[in-house]
Amino acid sequence: MLKKLTTTDFGHYKVDIYIRNGIGGEFYTTLEGSSLPRIVIGIDYDRSEWWQLFNVLLHEVVECLLAISGFRFDQSPSISWGTDRFTFHFDHAQFSEVISRASLGLVKIIPELKKAFVKSYKSRKPTRDKKRSTTEGEQ
Repeated sequence: MLKKLTTTDFGHYKVDIYIRNGIGGEFYTTLEGSSLPRIVIGIDYDRSEWWQLFNVLLHEVVECLLAISGFRFDQSPSISWGTDRFTFHFDHAQFSEVISRASLGLVKIIPELKKAFVKSYKSRKPTRDKKRSTTEGEQ
């Protein structure tokens, strides 16, 4: 399932926000057939894990804005295409600008995302146990 949640304005940067099954998230600065960047967030977290969903959203929003603003760099040559190959370079004023832009859009997204999260949670059985073992797999 890939569903458009909203389009929001991050201070001169409009971005489409999508939700999908699963966990984690990703962003795309360019896509065929779309003129806007896209952030995609998985919403299959347990009810007590709303903070993790928000953590993923915050991470993807800030990283997307850093990339759009020209502060994210790809170490090249790279053949691994791992996500740990990126570096960021910005000063404090640029950091403040990115965080201000992120905040501007996040306050608009959070209520809609929370509604979608609650609806998703109620429509499925929890995917993980409430208690997590630190010795999983051990007898």
